[in-house]
Amino acid sequence: MYNALDRADPHAVVAYLPRYKGTRKLNPAFWSVRQNWALFRLCDQTPQSNRVTVGGWQVLSPSKVTRSSPRGQLWCLLGNGARPPVRTDVSGRLSSLSVAATDPPVAYQLSMVSFAEDVGAWVVDGGDNGSLFAMIVGQDDQDFTTYAISAADIFEELQKRFPFSSISIA
Repeated sequence: MYNALDRADPHAVVAYLPRYKGTRKLNPAFWSVRQNWALFRLCDQTPQSNRVTVGGWQVLSPSKVTRSSPRGQLWCLLGNGARPPVRTDVSGRLSSLSVAATDPPVAYQLSMVSFAEDVGAWVVDGGDNGSLFAMIVGQDDQDFTTYAISAADIFEELQKRFPFSSISIA
């Protein structure tokens, strides 16, 4: 899929994969099969609030990426606005999600149930003012297992691909 569509209006494009200038060829710098992510250019560039209240009282404002072990409760910030943030824990660290990867990202098994539309959701550390800890990349529908990869690995990969850009959480 080259375009991300609006759920409310399936004909409305909300984002698209960038192409090489002056061509119809997609630029592969904007996705990673190995780490299971893609960068879409948003059609609406209006800034959104980067603050969320979890547990009824704690306000998280993710502004940095962390590689350290969680210092507090982990919260998954689901992209679907109808579902509130979900409390989760790391229930296991995996050596790799892909047997073909030569330099696999750090992968985690989470103690939450997720759905296909949750892929890409942020997992933040509530003990570090909501530092971005990981990103959901998949789930196993048979045993209700959720998988995530290290946000630090993703940001390092982005910095390698775009060395002259400042990569940060907006």
